[in-house]
Amino acid sequence: MSEDKKSLIDLVPDSVDNAVKNITDKPTQNMGTTLADIWYLVFGGISQAAEKRKLKYSYALQEFENELKEKISKIPEDIKVEPDIQIIAKALEEAKYCVEKEELRKMFSNLISKSLDRTTEQNVHPIFINIISQLNSSDAELMEKIYKIDEGSSIKLDIENEYKFLISLSVLEHNGLIKSDIHEKIMTASWGNHEALTSFIKSSEGYSTKIELTELGRLFCKICIHDTLQ
Repeated sequence: MSEDKKSLIDLVPDSVDNAVKNITDKPTQNMGTTLADIWYLVFGGISQAAEKRKLKYSYALQEFENELKEKISKIPEDIKVEPDIQIIAKALEEAKYCVEKEELRKMFSNLISKSLDRTTEQNVHPIFINIISQLNSSDAELMEKIYKIDEGSSIKLDIENEYKFLISLSVLEHNGLIKSDIHEKIMTASWGNHEALTSFIKSSEGYSTKIELTELGRLFCKICIHDTLQ
């Protein structure tokens, strides 16, 4: 976080701590503690936490705006097209719920900027907006790794949490982005036995050959992920 952003957060007063000090650090003043002091001690933290939360959100929103401006500024004027409200309005509406998640925010900024480029706008489909809105950061990270493998990069899919991996895999499959036979393999590996399941996943090799992008997935990546790999 930049010093400017940090300094803005520091501007939020630590009112709860002050209220605590008024009550605990100066016992001789306890008799004079007002109902307002106690009320602020109990409920003041809620408003302060909300204020800090709003500041964090505003930073992420500013990052989103900056990313969009930068990407759009790189589109030559002779190939820049008018915004498609079906794409832009819906993308901005969905993006507001996940601008604090960098991976998803960048997917939205890629999608919006490419919808304004004549060379790519014909491949931007409204369904991509729905797909991004159904992903979390882990899903997006896995999708990016699969795309890198599809593009020829040598990347190992390290699995720190096998269940988290399977959930992300299922989400990507459910959205039609990938095809995989790993679920069939697991079903034959003593399903329900945690040790057997863990052993199977961690000992399996060549995940890149068991997971592949669908045509929809490949197009999705070229629109929503490609620039994030640069």
